[in-house]
Amino acid sequence: MPDATPTPFAVQPGQMLMPESCAVALRIDGACGSWVGVWRPSGRTLHQYAAPGGWLTGTGFWTRDAVLNLPYAEQGAPCALASLEAPADEPHRLDANGTEPSAADATPGVCRPVPLGEAPLTSRTDPR
Repeated sequence: MPDATPTPFAVQPGQMLMPESCAVALRIDGACGSWVGVWRPSGRTLHQYAAPGGWLTGTGFWTRDAVLNLPYAEQGAPCALASLEAPADEPHRLDANGTEPSAADATPGVCRPVPLGEAPLTSRTDPR
């Protein structure tokens, strides 16, 4: 995501035996504001949603049933939760050779997260 910065803020609990299916909630900050992303390692697809008006940006929690609760405050609802059910992801598929499709084969506009163990952390600059 070249023009946006994703920051994880909640991980679905209760997935110890199948961590690849746990959902991760992301706050995504871009030029047009902040919105919500949901990602699962098994599906390798980032789903993006508009945040509720008055969202306490970067806060929320998952239920064991894959429902993301986002706290927000607006006129008429000074203390409320917006619930978002995580979409079911298709399992990640390998091509006919048993390898992952290349980035060139990826659908344009779809974020392809990189596993932390493969992330190019050496090219990052120090924000200080």
